[in-house]
Amino acid sequence: MAEDYHTGFDLKQELLLRGQLLQLDAQLYVLIVTMHHIVSDGWSIGVLCRALETAYRQACEGTQTGLPKLTHSYIDYVHWQRNMATQPQWQTSLAYWQSQLADLPRVHELPQDNARENRVISGGALYCYELPAELTRVLRRFVATSGQTLFGVLESAFALWMNRLSGQSDVALGTPVAGREFSELEPVIGNFINTLVLRHRIEPDMTFSDVLTTSNETLQSAMTHQHIPFDTLVEALNNERSLGIHPLIQVVFRVNNQINEALQLEGLDVTVNDTGVRSAKLDLEVSVIDCGDTLQVEWLYDSALWQEHSIESFARQYTQLLSACLETPQRRVSELSLIDSEQLTQILAYSAPQNEQDSSDIGWHHHFSAIAEIQPHSIALRCNGESYSYLEVEQRANQLAHCLLEMGFDEQSRIALLLRQALPWLLRCWLFLKHATSMCLCITIHQRSPYRIS
Repeated sequence: MAEDYHTGFDLKQELLLRGQLLQLDAQLYVLIVTMHHIVSDGWSIGVLCRALETAYRQACEGTQTGLPKLTHSYIDYVHWQRNMATQPQWQTSLAYWQSQLADLPRVHELPQDNARENRVISGGALYCYELPAELTRVLRRFVATSGQTLFGVLESAFALWMNRLSGQSDVALGTPVAGREFSELEPVIGNFINTLVLRHRIEPDMTFSDVLTTSNETLQSAMTHQHIPFDTLVEALNNERSLGIHPLIQVVFRVNNQINEALQLEGLDVTVNDTGVRSAKLDLEVSVIDCGDTLQVEWLYDSALWQEHSIESFARQYTQLLSACLETPQRRVSELSLIDSEQLTQILAYSAPQNEQDSSDIGWHHHFSAIAEIQPHSIALRCNGESYSYLEVEQRANQLAHCLLEMGFDEQSRIALLLRQALPWLLRCWLFLKHATSMCLCITIHQRSPYRIS
């Protein structure tokens, strides 16, 4: 299935839907159906399943009268869209978006494990978890009593998470809409999805209730003008483009109901399976799936930017922030914590003295070493596209210390540093702080300085 998923389509010569029937045993078959994304969307999967049921039933009955005739096709939708582009409403909506997205930040500033490269995203990874049961109950109760929607609360909390983690007061994220504004389009297979850009301006003195209010207003306006395609916005705004940065938005947030597309084929036991293969088209796509009793959360991310432990930390922060928002919606957002009680206990443990000695006598390098033991692979230093984990810093400092000892230096020695790059210099300073047992003087020397010591 994964191999078929990665097999491309010849857009000029092939149908953009293909199927394979594999026989695994005398009574066990696998039907693989693959559709290109330009001719289908999530809604289309349900339409295809119903069509397969009808075709199979007719084949068994020997009737084969064909599928119900559609009153509208995708080409009708294309004609409608072209006609809309000539109407005053189109220009009004386009003007709204040009005003709403003027001076939009070019890229989000969420912390990354690796520097962004000037390339198209080619890989992705998926991190999944379930919101705690108690938080889910509190969330549903909040939605019911406040008159808010589930999407409105979750998306507002996510925008606030982006604001708090990035430090940006102006954040933008995308959310997909079905795009099937007419009931006649519901039985049509095609890609009708459009992406709306939701821009949030969040200030520290706002409350979560304030964020909810402004978010709802933004969403309602965006829905009013949703018929402007995303690609049209990109062309109209004509912002600076880069191969490694998706235009307008790099983060998407959505809330979906659980898709239950069980095939009902008479005489057969059928299970619909997903390939489990995911490819990231943006930096980050977060999906909350409403399964009734539970809420599943999926973080699809560019694995070239983040490692899994960072995404796990993001998810934990978002969950904690959502809980804080629901508990005290009238509190200033700058006062809402992203750290849960377990993480706070760990941080306090890092900072606490290990014996009765006054904590002021314990250098920060001891705390650094303690963190390195707990989370060795987290990024400790980053500069000019290079990054070093806590473990790497510890190992390099220890290696340098052994080299100095072998060269005959002791704690009373004075050592000059030849400054070549920022991070190596920081590593050497860390070495002195970590291993010097008496006062140590660090002299930095620039390689090309005319005043350098000879």
